[in-house]
Amino acid sequence: MKQRKLIAVFMCLAMLLTGATVAQAAEEQQNIIEVRGEGIVDAAPDRAELSLAIVTESTDAGQAQAENAEKSARVIKALQQKGISESDIQTQHYQLSPKYAQSPKPVEPARSVQLPVKEDAPRIVGYTVRHQIRVKVKDIDMVGELMDLAVKNGANQISNVSFSVSDSLNYKKQALRQAVADARAKAEVLAGALGKTITGVQSAGGSWNESNPGPMYYKEMAMGAGGSAMDTAIATGMAQARASANITYLID
Repeated sequence: MKQRKLIAVFMCLAMLLTGATVAQAAEEQQNIIEVRGEGIVDAAPDRAELSLAIVTESTDAGQAQAENAEKSARVIKALQQKGISESDIQTQHYQLSPKYAQSPKPVEPARSVQLPVKEDAPRIVGYTVRHQIRVKVKDIDMVGELMDLAVKNGANQISNVSFSVSDSLNYKKQALRQAVADARAKAEVLAGALGKTITGVQSAGGSWNESNPGPMYYKEMAMGAGGSAMDTAIATGMAQARASANITYLID
């Protein structure tokens, strides 16, 4: 009998303690404010990267390669003479591929019964060599000039121009600080509207990323002593660092 009473007492105590824990957790949950802050910092790009190619064609593979090698050497030399270091010029892709054409079908006399026509196998009519080069540019004011210089010396494809910020980490840190300040401002407005005061921080987390501008380029007429020439003008746009902060504040 006594044992049953003891068990009943322990069960009551356990229920009371559990209820107190749940009530305390609920009270703590009610005394917090969860907010998300955001920060954005714009930065002017100071680095650029060009992707250009020299493409040559010939009926002879060796001739296509030789012509491509000669033009590629001219392009690289011209870029180096403009101050681009050897380490900032890199071959991204090199390919020699045959060009095919379908052989013409022979003309056959008309027949009363049409027989199945056998397709002739494609034949090689030439070769294409593609040499793609990546160029890192540390002075973005030279981008348009370097593009024109490369084309003048044999490059015939420019597939990409991208811009970036060398000190991107600094801008991302600034954006995160803005996000934290934004979160605090929002929390203070909410707490004030509820008649509460912020007493501390329960938890905090944040993240950042960056986006670099895409290229915008166009031809601009420049008159000189020798007549007119077309120079490529580049609009770099602005890079952007974005950050967010998720903060849980304690209020009382």
